[in-house]
Amino acid sequence: MSHLHVLTPLQKQIINYIIAENEETESPNTLADYMSAIEGGFNPHKKFTLYLPAANKLVLYEYNKKGTTDWCPRSEFYAECETIKKTLVKIAESIIYLCQDDYVRVFFRNPKEKTWLPQDYQEHWRAYEMFMKGEVEPLLYVCSIRIVPKLKLYKFWETLHR
Repeated sequence: MSHLHVLTPLQKQIINYIIAENEETESPNTLADYMSAIEGGFNPHKKFTLYLPAANKLVLYEYNKKGTTDWCPRSEFYAECETIKKTLVKIAESIIYLCQDDYVRVFFRNPKEKTWLPQDYQEHWRAYEMFMKGEVEPLLYVCSIRIVPKLKLYKFWETLHR
């Protein structure tokens, strides 16, 4: 996001999502799975999630309710995860821009809020760990924060909806 006046559809969705979450109104469904993944945690209602097993490590888990008997071929799984990962990184980079340009207030999550792998995670959650350093860093950052929009973002958001 070099300038907020020239936004991609994804960046507009991110701003709409942040405002909707803060106002506790209905969030745009197109980003719900991705933002939920950034928030972390394991829940059968999630399609995928990000897990931080260590301070500088990241794993993308994809859920399959039927378990290991219904997993797609590894190459298909990797291709799907690559697509998910690219979108997650774009979201993270956009959120970082909003932080740096003072559109949002950031609160770091309590380290005690760390989620743990569920006991049966290997039965339903398939791991993808192929992240480059340039992808891990922005994702780790946004996974560690809570975002609250500032008045500056609300004013900009209003111009999007005129």
